[in-house]
Amino acid sequence: MARNSTSTNTDSLSERLDLYAEVTQTILAQMEGGTLPWTRPWKTTGAAGLPTNALTTNRYSGINVILLWLSGAMKGYSSSRWMTYLTGHAGGWACAPR
Repeated sequence: MARNSTSTNTDSLSERLDLYAEVTQTILAQMEGGTLPWTRPWKTTGAAGLPTNALTTNRYSGINVILLWLSGAMKGYSSSRWMTYLTGHAGGWACAPR
């Protein structure tokens, strides 16, 4: 049976718009709380630098950089290294799936 490409394109567009809406809402919430997310405080508590893959050390790009910075800042992470469960498992690390 042929795949409906219109449905796939619509789903992809919907997911992308949801992601942009989530980023926008997070930035607006920080602004309303008195934090300007694009300015750096004099003293940082989180990780510095671009987010990288913990196993390959490849840098993330595009909207992923903003998402990972926001997530790391909100959760108080001290590292800018990220990975998926499968990446951690492939690297031999003990990982607990969420």
